[in-house]
Amino acid sequence: MRSQENGSTNRLTEQGDQPVGPKALIVRVGDSILEVERRLILATLEALDGDKPKAAQMLGVSLKTLYNRLNAYQAQAVLERADRYTGGNGSVHDGQKPPALRALAG
Repeated sequence: MRSQENGSTNRLTEQGDQPVGPKALIVRVGDSILEVERRLILATLEALDGDKPKAAQMLGVSLKTLYNRLNAYQAQAVLERADRYTGGNGSVHDGQKPPALRALAG
């Protein structure tokens, strides 16, 4: 057996390393560590129904670190949405403003 932990965490078996717990997170060779970390944090929060203090404890990080990571993911998502409107070059594709700016314009 390659890995076995108690509680609600996942265990791996010798039969193809299939997860034997309530949740599993698949990590593929070549996945970036930052992406794996993001997916692990978000999956842990989902499994714990959004309980951030418990998620931080389970992940072995401080609550402040967890909030810092979540804020970074949120900022990245905002930038990615903006890039979809601007084509990544800062100009709007079709003359349309992003929804947030359209709402402000009234």
